[in-house]
Amino acid sequence: MWLMLLSGVWHSADAQLHGGIQQYYNLQSNKSFSVMPVVFMETNKNWYVECRYNYEAPETFSAYIGKTFKKTSAVSYSFSPMIGVVGGEFNGYSIGLNSSFEYKRYSLTSACQYTICSKDRYQNFAYSWTDIGYKLMPNLSFGLSLQQTKTFCNSTADGGIFVQAIFQKWTVPIYMFNPAGKMNYFMIGINYEWKRDKRKN
Repeated sequence: MWLMLLSGVWHSADAQLHGGIQQYYNLQSNKSFSVMPVVFMETNKNWYVECRYNYEAPETFSAYIGKTFKKTSAVSYSFSPMIGVVGGEFNGYSIGLNSSFEYKRYSLTSACQYTICSKDRYQNFAYSWTDIGYKLMPNLSFGLSLQQTKTFCNSTADGGIFVQAIFQKWTVPIYMFNPAGKMNYFMIGINYEWKRDKRKN
């Protein structure tokens, strides 16, 4: 039902074929260095595809498909509900939602999912990553971040701060989670995004 409501405000006049690669590096003391590549693409018809590695669990691959509903105005927004399969060290399937809002210099982005293990329901988990940002200038912003994970018998929340720089098609976000605690850690992203106008051949 909610997808039907969103489709009523979906505008495809400015739709473009675009995609990108997001590469995140997790730097945590006393733990091995890990990378989390994410590749995504959105078609002219707003169909959305996303593939991840090491995201849901170590040595685990996931692939999602969904559709984007968006509008550009004084308050711009975008929603991408999707479903996916997960395989590797963790096997199962997942539903997720990527969303974003922008108003003047302020932004809110969120990625949330519920992932089900095909072998053990006690390994099912819900996860969300939310950023609230403020744009200091066109190519520099900073803000607050929150990651939350809830399993069958445990719940964790890591709050942090971030700064993000944009160099043409490249974006470099740097996060520090739990900055006031002993279990603080960094995440560094090197992301690339491209777009192609649908009117071009």
